[in-house]
Parts: sequence; structure tokens; C-alpha cells
Amino acid sequence: MDLIERYVQAVRFWLPRASQQDIAAELAEDLRCRKEDSEGALGRPLDEAETAALLAKVGNPLQVAGQYLQEKPLMDPALSMIYRFVVKVVLLWILLPLHVCVAVPSAFLSAHPLASMADALGSFAFSALFALGCITLVFILLGGKDSARTWDPMKLPPLLKQGPKPVPRSGSLAEVVFGLLFAAWWVEGFRRLPIAWSSHMGGVYAAGPLWTGLHAQLFWPVLALTFSGVAVGALCLAKPHLVKFRLIYGILADAFSAGICLVAIQGRRPEIARALAALRDLGHTRDLSAAVDGLVAAMLVVIAVASAISGLTRIIRLALTGGSTPGRS
Repeated sequence: MDLIERYVQAVRFWLPRASQQDIAAELAEDLRCRKEDSEGALGRPLDEAETAALLAKVGNPLQVAGQYLQEKPLMDPALSMIYRFVVKVVLLWILLPLHVCVAVPSAFLSAHPLASMADALGSFAFSALFALGCITLVFILLGGKDSARTWDPMKLPPLLKQGPKPVPRSGSLAEVVFGLLFAAWWVEGFRRLPIAWSSHMGGVYAAGPLWTGLHAQLFWPVLALTFSGVAVGALCLAKPHLVKFRLIYGILADAFSAGICLVAIQGRRPEIARALAALRDLGHTRDLSAAVDGLVAAMLVVIAVASAISGLTRIIRLALTGGSTPGRS
């Protein structure tokens, strides 16, 4: 049975994540039925070598996974599986880290960090499309060749421990991208409140006294928290099975975020009260600068409450997953 489970695991690795559970269960049941039929014909249980021979007749896990593709691929199903894997490696594990390492330092050293970061993301998108086109062309050209090869079921990888659902890579990627954009926006907000990409694009309001004071007080804590989130997002992008690590970091980040907001609120309570009052009276005063400070004060309170709720939610999730060992995706 261990050999069958290892085979199902090998097929599952190449399947789209949305359909992995259902297809793996269906395949495992089919293989168990085949094994029972063979054992009934022989009148005895199959040994490991006979089970391996049965799996060899079923086919290479790569080819079997390709048969479950819902859409009709432009290439051999096995090549289609490899194509998906190569695209992920090139785009997420090579191009993205390379652009981050090169673009982020230059963006934050430029006169307009937010505009430079937006340009860097545009450059990454162009490079990703170009790489995707090249990879697709190569695999389509290889599509006419037989990608099947002899394989040995006895050499299937060992079973991996299963654990909580892995961290979604889409969420980790969004955390990296939006974290870098926010960091660039935060750096550019020294003496102004940037609304669009950069001051030279016109989307900037003059900073009010509350924003100026809060930004100076919270600049380094917020920047450190943002970059730590980017680093954790990048790590979970490469290793989505780090579920507990991501939850623990989230609890600590939420506590830190709520803490610095509460400290800022406590230290600037009169200013925040005046800013909120000005926001309520906006229809009468028409003071845009005061309204912006009011929004800043309101957001400070919202972030403190939201961080506290998020931290408590993550603590509950961590308690529910306690004792289980995360498996690899």
C-alpha cells in the first residue's frame, strides 16, 4: 500500500492545486481496486515487486497527471506538466527575486521611490511576458516528441507528511508586491502625502501637522514591519508549506502594528481628537488639509483595531493547527 500511496503522491505533485484532492482520491481508489482484482486472481496478496509491475502498467506519474488536464493542452500532456513547473520556477524563483534585488535598492535611492517602484514592476511584467513567450515556444516545438521514458516504480520518492493547507502563493506574491509599493509610498511621504505614484504626477496633498508628526514618529517601525512582511512573503512564496511560521509571524506583526498605533494614539490624543472633529465638520469648514489629517487619525484607529482582531484570529488558527506537521505542496 505504501508504494501505491507514493505513486498517488507523485501524480498529485503535477496536478493543479484546485483539483489535487479529488483526483488523488479517485486515482487511489482505482489503484486499490486494480490491486484487489489482481490479488483475487492470484489468490494471495501482491508483493512489492508485483505491485511495482502493476503501477508500471498504469504509466509514468507525469503522463497520468497529464490525462487529468481539463483543458486540451497545445503539447504532450507530460510536457504540459513540466511546462507549468518551469514557468513557476523561472517567473517566481528567478525573475522576481532578481528584479527585487536590483530594483528595490535603486528605487529607494531615487528622488521619487514610488514612481521608480512602479516602473520596476512594469519592467518585471515585461520580462515575465517575454520569458513566458520563450518558454512556451520551446515547449510547443518539443511537443511533437515522445516525452515518455522508462521509469521504475521502486524509485518513487518517499511519502511526505501531510499537514495544514499550504500558504497560497497568490497571497504571498501580493504581499511582496504591495509591500514594496507601500514601502516606496511611505518613504516618499516625508514632507507630503503622496496620493498617486509620485509628486511629479500631481497626486500629492500638502502634509498636515498630524501626518508630519506621525510619519516622523513611526517611520522606522513601519518601514521595518513592511520589509519584514515582504521577506516573509517571499519566503512563503518559495516554501508555501511554512504554515505555522506564517501564522506566528502574523501574530507578532499584528501585535507590533497594534502596539505602535496605540502608542501613537496615546501620545497624540488631543491632535487626533481635533483631526476627527475636523473630519466630521468637513461639510462646513471645507478645510481639505484638516480633512486629510482626520482621515489619517481615523485610519490609525482602524488599523489598531483591525490588527488586534487579526492577531486574535491567527492565534485561534494556530491553536487549531497545533500538533500537526506541515507537509510540502
